[in-house]
Amino acid sequence: MYLVSTDQMRNIDRRAIEKCGVAGTVLMENAGKAVAQVIVDDFHPVHNKKILILCGKGNNGGDGFVVARCLKRKKTQVTVLLLCLEEEIKEDAFFHFKQLKKNKIKINLLRDFSDKKLDARNYDLIVDGVYGTGFKGKIQEEFKALFERLNSSQIPIYSIDVPSGLNLDLAEPEGICLTAQKTIALGLAKLGHYFYPGRSYCGNVMVKSIGLPEEAITQENIRTQILTEEWVRSRLPFRKPDTYKREMGKVFVAAGSRGMTGAAILVAQAVMRSGAGLVKVGIPESVSAIFAASFPEALWQSLPETEAGTLSLQSLSWLKSAIEWCDIFVIGPGLSTHLETQKLVREVVKICPKPMVIDADGINAFSGKQNQLEDIKVNFVLTPHQGEAQRLYPMTLSKTGKDRLMYVDGITAKLQQGTLVLKGNPSVIGNIKKGSFVNTTGNAGMATAGSGDVLTGLIAGLMAQGLDPFKAACCGVFIHGRAGDYCAMEKGIRGLMARDFVENVPTVIKKLLENSNN
Repeated sequence: MYLVSTDQMRNIDRRAIEKCGVAGTVLMENAGKAVAQVIVDDFHPVHNKKILILCGKGNNGGDGFVVARCLKRKKTQVTVLLLCLEEEIKEDAFFHFKQLKKNKIKINLLRDFSDKKLDARNYDLIVDGVYGTGFKGKIQEEFKALFERLNSSQIPIYSIDVPSGLNLDLAEPEGICLTAQKTIALGLAKLGHYFYPGRSYCGNVMVKSIGLPEEAITQENIRTQILTEEWVRSRLPFRKPDTYKREMGKVFVAAGSRGMTGAAILVAQAVMRSGAGLVKVGIPESVSAIFAASFPEALWQSLPETEAGTLSLQSLSWLKSAIEWCDIFVIGPGLSTHLETQKLVREVVKICPKPMVIDADGINAFSGKQNQLEDIKVNFVLTPHQGEAQRLYPMTLSKTGKDRLMYVDGITAKLQQGTLVLKGNPSVIGNIKKGSFVNTTGNAGMATAGSGDVLTGLIAGLMAQGLDPFKAACCGVFIHGRAGDYCAMEKGIRGLMARDFVENVPTVIKKLLENSNN
């Protein structure tokens, strides 16, 4: 499912009309019918429901006119509130406004609402068709009181394409914005639907087709998609009934240090919970007993350490043997930023011929030495949060969708063999050859210690089972977020711990595969 900017959506609409010969009025008719059908499905039986439809002067208002006409046919009690003068309504929208008048649907002007002749509490639903995807700046002053009253009315609001007042490219309002319970995205999803804070105003986002020709879409060369359950389900590794553990992959994890043994434990647990066959952890000698007692299912190797209890350069020969043993090599979680350990990380990564996952202190080891990452010749996954990413590639990075996607594109262009997972809400997974995916799972409760270690283990475990690094990263991020969502449903978002996510991973995978042949 493609994810586009407003400029890209505008180009696609224009191409559909000018080059593919689809009339704007037809696209508007299709859009209005799609929105009306969502309402009919959600409010069945819809007859005698009281619905207030707010319509502006542009295409969004035109969609609203069609919604009103379609709902009228279903015996719904429809009232249209026109937030402009009749002569201000634009061309395609005016065509459908005339159709509306022919159907004798009640039309009120804004002053009717101001005079309290219309009370939002008298309605079962409010449909928002005021501003469209091209909105930028602040709403008109005379709409503020109306929007405040609607937001506080407790009546559900369904927004057509975008909650009015939201700048979709910035994913934020510049003043008051309608807060929707549901947003029906028309044609394609837009950045502000899935990046915060815009996502908070959109409620549940549904993407509905409006008959855009495939040619109009593909010629835009869109490189960003939404990561969906269907995409993940179809790519999970197949598990034969007669398989054995070595066929399911071997992962070696170089992790942990004095005071940070938990990182190694969580990574190893996540590797096993993902379905991988074997995991072996290389850990500093002084904390190896703690690891062994905490996770008996894992193999482990006690390695030489520095005085600070971190892996020393003397571990290099041991790690070379580990690389020969494993299918996937993981390095970084809990290693510390000790200078000798950082040097070890760089040496190991330079000689490793196996696919890798590099996380946490493994990433920090390359701060100021990014060229060594860019020289890696094997496939690898890099999993930084925003701070770690900016230590590698400093630049101003806001939370807007456009900025984050451009940042991911910029880094993956340098990491020719690398897949980047820029962690956050939402996380973005990018690869120079395969484009970017924006994740749709996860919640604020996952901002907790050890959460990233679980993700690292999931990605490595999926790679060990045969997924290429990009697919493994996408599936791992989705499963990780869904596991967190299950925890939030059970316990709320406060007080969640990384071990909770690990325990939910098999359940997530089981549910994903219930409707497949795997």
